Amino acid sequence: MSCAARVWVALMLGCLLGCLLGSLLGCSGAVAQSGSAEAVAECLRDNVPPAWGAQIEVRLRQPDGSQEVRRLAYATRERGREPLSDHWVRMRAPDALAGVVHLFRQTESSWSRWSYLPALDRVSQVKGQGSSSAALEEIVGVRDLDALMRWSEGATLQLAAPREEGGRQVRSINATRRVGTGASAGFERMRGLMDVERCVLLQGEWRDAENRKTRSLSVVPASLRRYGDHWVPQRIDVQQSDGVTAQVHLTHVVIAPKVPRGLFDPDGFHQVMPAALGLE
Repeated sequence: MSCAARVWVALMLGCLLGCLLGSLLGCSGAVAQSGSAEAVAECLRDNVPPAWGAQIEVRLRQPDGSQEVRRLAYATRERGREPLSDHWVRMRAPDALAGVVHLFRQTESSWSRWSYLPALDRVSQVKGQGSSSAALEEIVGVRDLDALMRWSEGATLQLAAPREEGGRQVRSINATRRVGTGASAGFERMRGLMDVERCVLLQGEWRDAENRKTRSLSVVPASLRRYGDHWVPQRIDVQQSDGVTAQVHLTHVVIAPKVPRGLFDPDGFHQVMPAALGLE
């Protein structure tokens, strides 16, 4: 066999092996299994749909045993070269919250929230520092989805070697992210577990700047659903440090919906109904 023929055969074998690995793990899976922390962060980042919406049901249980079911419609999008996120939330149940609508818009160093209260027929605005994750903290379900899918942005990651657990290839993650500014600056920490093939977090435990545990989340692995190039969890179990627990169910998901006029506009966000997003 000539030298040129040997080179051609080697190249073909390389392509075949690459295709075989891609079919077994997928491109993202290969990156997450053997890539650097930066590559894994990018892999997690790429799993987030640029725009999507969902119907969400949250079953809350208080420490005293009392329970409440909340239902809401949710939509989010990313914008800009360094993606910033916008979030829209319309509460649908219970009756005491039905019709309340929130809009969150993130800038590079702060965020703004507009809230429509139907009882007053008025929109109020609140501004704050930090990421949109901080703004979403009060909305159980939405904040947890955002934490699972976006928390790694801007964080420093440390990764353990891949291993098999429950029939899946997983990697443990320790992450640190700076929060606050000036004298109030500190570091929030997350310890989690990611699904290597799907580039999505399966578990996470968060600690604040004083190293106090704030909450833990776990995805029911069987609930992961693929939408094109993205994997979205349909069931998340939440445990807060105050004893409150929640089961978060995504009952309907729409990827890349047609964004109705006014959805992310402070002047019209409260007039948009879920049907306009295909969430009925």
